[in-house]
Amino acid sequence: MRIFLLLLLPATVLADPDFHDLRLSQLRHVVVIFRHTDRAPLTTFPGDPNRHHRWPLGLGELTSRGRAKAYALGRWLRNRYADYLTDNPREVYARSSPVPRCFDTAALVLYGLYPANREQKEWRPDQTWQPVPVTRLPDGADLYAAVCMPRVRDAMRTLVTLEEPASLRSSSSGPTHFGTLGKVFRFVAKMTNLTGDASSQKFIVVAKIVDAMSVAREHGLPLPTWASRYWRELKWAKDKVMEGFSRSQMDHMGGALLKDILARLKPVEQQAHSLMRGGSDSTEVPSKLTLMAYHDINIGSILLGLNGTFEEWPPYGAALLLEIFTLTSTVMPDLYVRVLYKAGDVVSNLALQGCSEPCSLQHFGELLQRKFKPVSRTACGWSDQQPLL
Repeated sequence: MRIFLLLLLPATVLADPDFHDLRLSQLRHVVVIFRHTDRAPLTTFPGDPNRHHRWPLGLGELTSRGRAKAYALGRWLRNRYADYLTDNPREVYARSSPVPRCFDTAALVLYGLYPANREQKEWRPDQTWQPVPVTRLPDGADLYAAVCMPRVRDAMRTLVTLEEPASLRSSSSGPTHFGTLGKVFRFVAKMTNLTGDASSQKFIVVAKIVDAMSVAREHGLPLPTWASRYWRELKWAKDKVMEGFSRSQMDHMGGALLKDILARLKPVEQQAHSLMRGGSDSTEVPSKLTLMAYHDINIGSILLGLNGTFEEWPPYGAALLLEIFTLTSTVMPDLYVRVLYKAGDVVSNLALQGCSEPCSLQHFGELLQRKFKPVSRTACGWSDQQPLL
């Protein structure tokens, strides 16, 4: 049996007008891959005016805004799939990056999705929360969060010479025109007393420094005077480094993740076969929902791999949704997948490069093989004894 891929415009308006009559009443599974929500800066730096600012859970962890946003994402998912999901948390499989902010995001999304049901309240009537398992692998064992440093170094060597766009060169922010991304980062390194050679690791540190400034701006905190003056240049450089990082890691952080998800859909396909033959549902609780709580790099890698580009860096809580459903009274195959990208309050379609709508599972699989190549342990410096799952 083949699965077809349909792309959705915001809300429930289909991208292809020929499919306006498709209904979601026969949903078979939903996959949600999302970035953790708002967090504190990953680091501080010399001259940071917010060095002593108190982040309740610590650097790199969720903020109060992030916790609220994660819970809201869970409620949004519950509202969207109110006629599909039950109140039984056994129908969901959730996996998180080893990083605590991703685990916390997953837990809060599940809190919004599955508040305490009647059985849970029997032992504590005033309880609004119920425990839902989240799978998390040890540090260094999660393939979707492992960094292939040789590829990072290759990407950084290319980015050093990337020229500033004309819009920045004509900026009136100051008399200095950096010219290249490398010069922007060397400027930041100089202003923050970051010593050492121009290594890829140094680029990552500088990107984290600029990210810390971005978080400060989001929370209304001050920036160093020099950073405010050249903020447009700093943000451009940081976004380009993160895009380059995503491209360098997309084969495993994006491609392997997608391929493994497709493998998880096989039981859904088999169940659909049984139902179409008139079989009955299993007595076990059917799997209805898969949640994957990861990073902007994962979301960016998938967007770059499937679409080639994106308009803006995936924000906190950005999510990719795959809706698998069947249709009745149709000559077309009975299993379909609808793909959505949620960035903030906007839900839009993701146009696939190299696969027309509707895209069969066979063609989608071939697309993944073309876009995402196998990753060599040797080439990435990963030991054969290092488990990567």
